[in-house]
Amino acid sequence: MREIHFLYFLLPTPLHEIDNWIVPEPEQLKDIYKAVERCRVTEIEAEANKFKEIDAKYSAFSNKILSLIDEFDIDAIAALIEPYM
Repeated sequence: MREIHFLYFLLPTPLHEIDNWIVPEPEQLKDIYKAVERCRVTEIEAEANKFKEIDAKYSAFSNKILSLIDEFDIDAIAALIEPYM
């Protein structure tokens, strides 16, 4: 008879640390998400840079968004942000 084991992973609520970056709170992501939905590259870039100004701990997350902007990969930015909304 086979045994089934379940693994549960809990993500921290206040700060999300994934791939060595910290993601801003959902409330802080609303404006960038709206810009992503509208494909407004300059607004996405401004919001990503704003995260760095708010707190340096968001730099890695912001830099990832900025690198995806350089690749014009709006879908990837949406996919990056959506789980945290």
